[in-house]
Amino acid sequence: MNNADALEPLEPLSKTKKKQQMQELQDLGEELAELSSDWLKKIDIPRASATPCLRRSG
Repeated sequence: MNNADALEPLEPLSKTKKKQQMQELQDLGEELAELSSDWLKKIDIPRASATPCLRRSG
């Protein structure tokens, strides 16, 4: 992909594709919530995203 490709507008996602992506994100969140706080500290994700997981895992 070159710079010109990056500037082209994206096609709107179908409702089905949006639901699929949301389910994948939900599944990922559930997996992160099951990780220990030590593992979460090693993963390079924004603090705001990790905070709810850290609260759950103690």
